[in-house]
Amino acid sequence: MFHRVLPAESDDYACAEREYAFTRGGFGQCLDFIHKHYNVIDLGDLKTHAESKGGLPDRAGLITFDDGWRDTALYAQPELEKRGLPAVLFLATSVLDDEDDRWWQDALVEILLSPGNLEGLESTLNIPVSEKDNRRARIYRITASVGGMAKDARRSFLQSWNVRAAVGRQMLSRGELRNLALIKVAGHGHSHVPLTSLQDPLADLQQSHVLLEELGAEADVMSFPHGAVSEAVRVQAHRAGFAMCFNSEPVLMDTRVQWTSDIGRIHIPENEWTTGPAGIDPAKLATFLFFRPGAA
Repeated sequence: MFHRVLPAESDDYACAEREYAFTRGGFGQCLDFIHKHYNVIDLGDLKTHAESKGGLPDRAGLITFDDGWRDTALYAQPELEKRGLPAVLFLATSVLDDEDDRWWQDALVEILLSPGNLEGLESTLNIPVSEKDNRRARIYRITASVGGMAKDARRSFLQSWNVRAAVGRQMLSRGELRNLALIKVAGHGHSHVPLTSLQDPLADLQQSHVLLEELGAEADVMSFPHGAVSEAVRVQAHRAGFAMCFNSEPVLMDTRVQWTSDIGRIHIPENEWTTGPAGIDPAKLATFLFFRPGAA
C-alpha cells in the first residue's frame, strides 16, 4: 500500500507527512523489488479469484494507492508504466470536485503534528475526551468534526491555525483520473472521514458508490478510509454495493483459498525499516514484507 510519490528535491516532499511519502527514486527501487519477488496481478485477477472462477499465481501481489493524490498520476504512474505493472487507486471521491488546492485533511495533519495541537483542537471543537481514548481514536473524532463542517467554514477554521498554502492542486481532478493507465480506480469512501466516526456511514458509502459508477470505475470494490472498520460499517459497505472490501491490516492472504473476510494490505514506508545507504535495501524490505502473519 502506497500513498504519495514525489521528487526527493521538491518542496512537496519536504512538507509531506513522511510516513506516507515515497521519493520517486525510492518508489522505483521498491517496484523493482516487487517485480522480482512477486507475480503482480491486477484487480480483475483478484475479482476472478473471489468469484471462484480461477486461481492466483504463487506469490501474487497487488499494488495499491490510497486517497487520490495528483502525484499518483504525475510520478507513480510513469514508474509503473516503465515496468508494465498494474495497480489500484482507492479514491476518496470528494477530492475530485474540491475547489481548494490543498486537501483539507493534509492541512489537518499539519496542525496535528505540532505539540499541543491535538488537545487544542479538541478544546476548540468541544470534543469530550476519555482517559481510555488512544491518540488514533481522538484523531478520528477530530477528523469527523472538521469533515462535517461546511466547506467555507472548514476552510476558515483550518486557516485560523496558520497552515501553509499548497503550491498547485494536491488532489486528482476528473480529467486527470481519466488519463490513468494501468491503474484501476475503486472506492475509499466519499469524504475520507473514518467511517466508524460518522453518524451515517451508509450515506457516505452510497455517495462514493454513485460517483464511482458515473466514472466507470470499480464501483463494487473499496478500502476503508484510515483502515477504520467495524462489523456495522462492513455491513453498510456491502449494503452500499461494495462486494469486495480491503482493510489496512498488514497480513498475508492465503491465495490457495477463497476469502470470506476483508483483504489485508501492507503499508510500505521509505524509512529505517526499509532503506540503507543506497536507498531501498532488499534485505530489509524482504524482512518487512515476507514475515508478516497470515490473515485469520
